Amino acid sequence: MILNFIAITAAFVASMYIYFIQCSSFLLLSMYFLLYIRLKDIYHNQWKLLQIEKAMFRSFKIATREEIIAWADICAICLNSMSKARMTPCKHLFHPMCLKQCLKSSFLCPLCKSNFLGSY
Repeated sequence: MILNFIAITAAFVASMYIYFIQCSSFLLLSMYFLLYIRLKDIYHNQWKLLQIEKAMFRSFKIATREEIIAWADICAICLNSMSKARMTPCKHLFHPMCLKQCLKSSFLCPLCKSNFLGSY
């Protein structure tokens, strides 16, 4: 996402250069292709997914110490012991950061492959 913002900034600078050298016929065309399409892509393909990911992660219950001991004390993703955990709707426990990394690539449980969007 950061690289997209750098590209947008560079496109804005290029558009201003075109404006100042009096090539107004290319200004609208360049602003459409360089700015509008890229901003639209960021909003629809990255920003919305990021908001869904954050809301879904917040909806997962924070597991208590007793739940961690009762269910399992090892994260199935990184295979390290847990002192903090999030519980998914399918009752699996994961480290918060491990779960965040999994949500970036898929909205499926890493263990049972149940869809988190169905419970969200």
